[in-house]
Amino acid sequence: MKNLKSTIVILLLAVGLLSSATQAKPASMLLQEGLYAEETEGDLEKAISLYEQVLEQYKDVERLAARATYQLGMCYLKKGEKEKAAEYFQEVVGYYPEQKTVVKKAQDQLNKIIPPVAPSESPLMLLPTEVYQYIFGLHFDAGKKASELGIPNNTHIYGIDDTFIKHRGGLIDVFNMGQDTWTEPRKIAQFTCNNTNLQLFNDSAEKQQFEWKEVNSAYGTRCQLIWTPDRPVKPGEFRVLGYIHNDLNPLPKTTRGHQLIMQNDFGSEVIESFFLVLPAMFKITDNSSTITSHQRIGYFDIYEFRRHMKGQKNEITVILDKVEVYPENAKPVVIDSFPKTYSNDVDLDIDEVTVTFDQNMFQYGWSWVRTGPKEIYPETVGNVKYIDSRTCRLPVKVKPGKPYLVLINSPQYRSFRNIDHIPAAEFAIVFATKDIDGNPTEIPADMLQKAQAINERNAIPKPVLDIVPAAVRTYIADHFRQTHITAEEKGLRTNSHVHIIDEDFNRDFGLVQIYKNKTGQVVDYEVSMGSNDSPENYIYDGKGVRQKIRTQKIPGSNYRYFWTPSEPIAPGETRMLFYSTGTRKLNVDEYHKASLRMQNYYGSPVIENFYLVLPVNVEIDSQSEPFTSHETIEGFDIYCWSKEQGRNVKHRVDLKLAKRD
Repeated sequence: MKNLKSTIVILLLAVGLLSSATQAKPASMLLQEGLYAEETEGDLEKAISLYEQVLEQYKDVERLAARATYQLGMCYLKKGEKEKAAEYFQEVVGYYPEQKTVVKKAQDQLNKIIPPVAPSESPLMLLPTEVYQYIFGLHFDAGKKASELGIPNNTHIYGIDDTFIKHRGGLIDVFNMGQDTWTEPRKIAQFTCNNTNLQLFNDSAEKQQFEWKEVNSAYGTRCQLIWTPDRPVKPGEFRVLGYIHNDLNPLPKTTRGHQLIMQNDFGSEVIESFFLVLPAMFKITDNSSTITSHQRIGYFDIYEFRRHMKGQKNEITVILDKVEVYPENAKPVVIDSFPKTYSNDVDLDIDEVTVTFDQNMFQYGWSWVRTGPKEIYPETVGNVKYIDSRTCRLPVKVKPGKPYLVLINSPQYRSFRNIDHIPAAEFAIVFATKDIDGNPTEIPADMLQKAQAINERNAIPKPVLDIVPAAVRTYIADHFRQTHITAEEKGLRTNSHVHIIDEDFNRDFGLVQIYKNKTGQVVDYEVSMGSNDSPENYIYDGKGVRQKIRTQKIPGSNYRYFWTPSEPIAPGETRMLFYSTGTRKLNVDEYHKASLRMQNYYGSPVIENFYLVLPVNVEIDSQSEPFTSHETIEGFDIYCWSKEQGRNVKHRVDLKLAKRD
């Protein structure tokens, strides 16, 4: 959930590499002089100079450095330079997490500078459409059961963002059971009067006009919600309105975890549902009532607590904890760094380390992580900041003939995140500077091995056809494009699987897919791309640009894929996409023959192509079905099994592969 305030949590490691050998004044005196200049004399420039002296001379003493950094932020805040002030407050929060008192003060100032999300931009408004469709479906189901019993149906929705801030709202059924069309204001719901700070929306997320009217009831004073219809409501018409409370409250933390209390006192018999929407990083560790249903949609878990209440107060307590788990194919990855990782001849005059990601990143969080002794992390000499939407800069000072290791995120520190707040895959930048004579410096084996292990573990597969010569890629793409044209003429769909085998019987697997824009409008939004039995496919366009995708678990063992094009697609335009899932070893029998099964259950009528790419020193020893075409290009044999299939038919080909004599 997107909450700017709640995501200003910048996890960095404090690094101090120099300590002044000569100090004209004790730190306490410099601080006191700075405070006097700032608060009594009002001389902010003098105060800034004194605080900077504290940082220069005592940067290794976290208590002093944190306080001086905080006061620098306050000085710039008083000067009206809010962005500069925020940089210092962020530095306090990120670099000095152990200095809890000053960190709290800095975070409080950040919260004022970067306020919480406006109510009209509540995370409950930013949920995917599929989440609300799912909730509406269950809401209507509860309504049917309530109607059978002759009692009302009531629905509340709770959302928790990634820093345990509670957002809440609900649904209101509006049903015109009379003979006249509604055009004038009318009562549609009743609330306790301490719950009236809210906004009302129709099913298109358009704000509605309403007012409150206090009334006395058997349950005390209540506030009636008087709605002015945005359009006439005809007799027999049924509508659902949604409301969102403007108050944002942090969940209290207990010894068991963060506690959420969902409650309501409807006052009469009712079917009441509490929906809890959690980012995928959360889990429920305890709850006081049975979960009626649960569904994962995209990166959100939706829990339903439905109860038949007979006049009593409905209260459910839930304990939450955070366990950040994201699909690997959704994580941003590092595509470039300066210096280049593994370089051993870096110039001594560099003043920065930069990292560039393949996605737009959240601009207020980063985790430049130190691992090992201070000596292998470059001295930092300024404030971290993003220089564009994807590149972050760490200002540094380096020494001659020294190896350095900088980690981008780690299991403990994951504040490099994309704009959807998904943490970046870990990456290691290891490099060494030239010695004083300009010669390369050897990177120690342990540092090199550590960096290689991290980077290999987090590497993502290339587009499946990028691992073969360009001519092979072009042949398969053109062949499948012709299949697509033939299928369109017959009113069929197309599908393809690509298996690339190397001489050691390692298999790279992927798909080629063609999307055609048949909507009549430009497609620059998320579209459904069918399903797959793996949630970990990586998708690239024809230029090799990784695409933004989202997966949704659906019944059975499949996952529905949703794709947001990296470039707009004009009406009638086609876009070829390449899926990759990585490499695995084929099973080899005692006769040194490898087994490969190519199969798929598409479901709809389709022309389906299975492509097999083999180096010329590997041959097909046996096959359960003859191939339909074969071509040899630049040392690779390309086989295709193309088949037109009806509905609900499994396409399967079993092969044995062997090395040529």
